[in-house]
Amino acid sequence: MPVNRDHTSPSPPLITLFQEAAEQHPHKTAVVQGQIRLSYQELLALIETVARDLRGMGVVPGRLVALRFPNSIAYIVLTYAVWKCGGAILPIAVELTDEEVALICDRIRPHFFISDRKRDGAAPMTCPRIQATYYLDERETGEDLPPSIPDMAFIRFTSGTTGAFKGVALGHRTIVDRITALNHTLCIGAEDTVVWVLSMAHHFVSTIVLYLSRGASVVLTGGVPAERLLNAAKSEMATILYAAPFHYALLAADPSPERMPSLRMAISTTIALPESVFTHFQHRFGLPILQAYGIIETGLVCINTAMPVQKKNSVGRVVTGYEIEVRNLFHPLEKEPPCGRLFVRGPGFFDAYFSPFRKADDILEGGWFDTGDIGRVDSDGFVYILGRHKDLINVAGMKVFPQEVEKVLDEHPGVRESHVYGMDGDRQGEVVAAEVVLTTADSLPTERDLRNYCRGRLATYKVPEAIRFVDHIEKTAVTSKIIRHRKATSRNRKTEEIGHDD
Repeated sequence: MPVNRDHTSPSPPLITLFQEAAEQHPHKTAVVQGQIRLSYQELLALIETVARDLRGMGVVPGRLVALRFPNSIAYIVLTYAVWKCGGAILPIAVELTDEEVALICDRIRPHFFISDRKRDGAAPMTCPRIQATYYLDERETGEDLPPSIPDMAFIRFTSGTTGAFKGVALGHRTIVDRITALNHTLCIGAEDTVVWVLSMAHHFVSTIVLYLSRGASVVLTGGVPAERLLNAAKSEMATILYAAPFHYALLAADPSPERMPSLRMAISTTIALPESVFTHFQHRFGLPILQAYGIIETGLVCINTAMPVQKKNSVGRVVTGYEIEVRNLFHPLEKEPPCGRLFVRGPGFFDAYFSPFRKADDILEGGWFDTGDIGRVDSDGFVYILGRHKDLINVAGMKVFPQEVEKVLDEHPGVRESHVYGMDGDRQGEVVAAEVVLTTADSLPTERDLRNYCRGRLATYKVPEAIRFVDHIEKTAVTSKIIRHRKATSRNRKTEEIGHDD
């Protein structure tokens, strides 16, 4: 059955959910950053003060506000204050260049721009109590929000480097539906304390909003050293860690005797979790990592809470209320189960793509969304993500997943990391190619060594024909995802950043 996407019935704005949490838990710690600790009551008062200032500067219902601000209590305050004013947020990562920011603002034209950086003509303003200064710049080219989504709350771009990004628009009701469905699995409550390490510009509506709507405490670590994460988790008696494989690798390698005894969930997102990191983290802390899968259009739709150890390479079953289908089946090898393109359906899906504007109902097929990912579902209903459809390498009609070859290369003791991609071939359409970063070991492998290593572990057509040794692998600034090369040659190389954030 198609998902009901009727937005005519009333729904609580996100600021209302926070106000209700503040009424129920006024003296409970809402957020911690360094020496600053605010209760729900104090955080709400700060949001209301900043909202009055923003309203006085012209932030009113229907206005779009770009927010380029580092992870902080101020980021949370500014977001909720804009929602209190009836505006919508356009988050922009601080890691983006000025050129990338200009590209976004040309495509998705905000009425205001808020930043921690002083800009010509921008008005300096202060968040009292936390002594944070922000600069508000009113722009002359602001684009009115579409009346077809009267409760617009959030517009996030899917990529900022290719010019082909899409602004994903989410309304208040959509986000409420999303976090309500997700919490059937996570069961976040006032007894929880979450250690936060990810970029708020990329992760907010399915995480920070959920935590603060349920009375949980959020601890901002202000950095990624393992020692800092461990100290925060221990001192605040953290129950949940929501992080990327990068952070779990740091924690797994930490040589100290420190533990996180109060932790009940360690959730991994953004990219696939290496099995070695899973194993080392579990051995180090006695807790399995729960892999999750989500994208901005759908939110988190899978989390492996049921069998994280037995099916450590799976992102788990779909969250209650969601469905998943595997279409356009094919067999990578005759003996392997079929895989195909993943389609999902459920609550809290995006409302529209913005600029050019297209409503989700015109994109979804009976409520189903094409994720663009290739995966399979086993007999127990557990989902396995194999890669992006556009990253598949077609070798004489046979499909090769770059991640599969990278896993083998990375297991070689002389390889630190690798990047596999498709390269134009003379006879076979495409051939497998790889960039490899070597370790600093005394005895380093040659191209022939690596090919022979792969031949013992991979089918012949999956073995890289071309291997190039490089000093580093290009990755996205925020999520550390490999920037995938497609059909690269020495004369013409195309790059594309894949945005898979929730």
